[in-house]
Amino acid sequence: MSTFLKILALSVFSFSAIAADKPDLKVPGGLPKLTVSFVDAETWNGKRWLKTQQCKQNGGVSPLRSPALNVSGAPAGTSKLVVFINNPRSFHNHGLYSYQAKSEDGSYVVPAVATHATDKLPKGVALFQGGSSWSAAFNSACPSSGSWKFTLTVYALDEQEQVIAINESDIGWSE
Repeated sequence: MSTFLKILALSVFSFSAIAADKPDLKVPGGLPKLTVSFVDAETWNGKRWLKTQQCKQNGGVSPLRSPALNVSGAPAGTSKLVVFINNPRSFHNHGLYSYQAKSEDGSYVVPAVATHATDKLPKGVALFQGGSSWSAAFNSACPSSGSWKFTLTVYALDEQEQVIAINESDIGWSE
């Protein structure tokens, strides 16, 4: 096989690996924007992913947890929220789970999820389409070198699992 074909094959495989880790949701344009903030704004500030919240190799302390979230502005008809935590520069997502709870005013408090959680999830939280790249709801940052940026996307879904509102923001950088 020529060098060109090897590079092309590797590129297609790499793109497929990235695409497979994203939630399989169709997001139409012009959606209302959810308001999302971190419950613990000292630990999660959207700028830095603290070392204490990273893997043990980077100084993390157990139990590591995803950020708990305040979400408001969910439209009437919202049946669940989907939380997606991603490192856009890597082949892995770090969190993919849903949260289902009743809300009269479109406001939710999404609980924190422990690293590698699969069956001991907080009430209302469930794996969404396989969870993170590690088949869990959440996996903390564990950069091998350099600085990595992490993003947070929260989707509001209706009963038919159609996206009806969205918020995309930063969790912060790890180092």
